Amino acid sequence: MADYHMPLMDGVELALSLRRDGWKKGLFWLMNGHAAAFKAEPPSNLHIARIIEKSFDPVELSAWIGEALQDPVPCQ
Repeated sequence: MADYHMPLMDGVELALSLRRDGWKKGLFWLMNGHAAAFKAEPPSNLHIARIIEKSFDPVELSAWIGEALQDPVPCQ
């Protein structure tokens, strides 16, 4: 899980860098303060599994994590 707004790169750039470096396992979740802050939809080849808008409900986050653990989807 990464924040969209970070000091040296944004979360989409981080996902792109990880995928380029061969990271294929696991889900990548992106957090953002405002949906309108995205310059564009993240490219589908980054396999961003979920975009979470802040501030999120901890109970809802716990449910999302539970779903991910029950039905993990490997990145292609």
